[in-house]
Amino acid sequence: NRAVYSGHNQHVVLEGKIYRGNRLTKAEDLEATIKKYDLKAIISAAPVLPDDPWWQEQQRICETHGVALKAANFYDGEIPSAQQLQEMNNVLDQVPRPVFIEGAKRTPTLCGIGSAIALLLDDVPPDEALQQFSWRYAQLEGPEHCIIAKPLLAYRDWLKEHNLPHTGETYRRWTRTE
Repeated sequence: NRAVYSGHNQHVVLEGKIYRGNRLTKAEDLEATIKKYDLKAIISAAPVLPDDPWWQEQQRICETHGVALKAANFYDGEIPSAQQLQEMNNVLDQVPRPVFIEGAKRTPTLCGIGSAIALLLDDVPPDEALQQFSWRYAQLEGPEHCIIAKPLLAYRDWLKEHNLPHTGETYRRWTRTE
């Protein structure tokens, strides 16, 4: 389920629901991706500056196609805060599916965190969600060595420690209390 499309590394995360890929910087790439996956929403997991011409162009195109556009503002090389995790939960709960989660231009870890959280919220087990940080997505170090995945590893360990099953609601509660 991997495709290099218009020069962008794109993947099906959950068919018909969640897709991921690099930042779509060209208007024609964004429009083609919206049509290819029949997208209803796009989330930029990378930091966004509202005055950036690229972001303004994305807003215009998404508005034209009736696609929701949101930003999550994760930073590569930084452990996400509880507030950032909660904000991503809220964004994912608000947007319609199918959704495309885009990272930075050349940084797969940012769409990895967004995709993994989307899977957790859809009741996908943590070990499966953590595969969003695998070699398949050009993340050779895996989740155990990826700083941005640390909160999700901690969540998985917390579940084991408390002998609890995973649900999207359990994950939401954990982000608010742990």
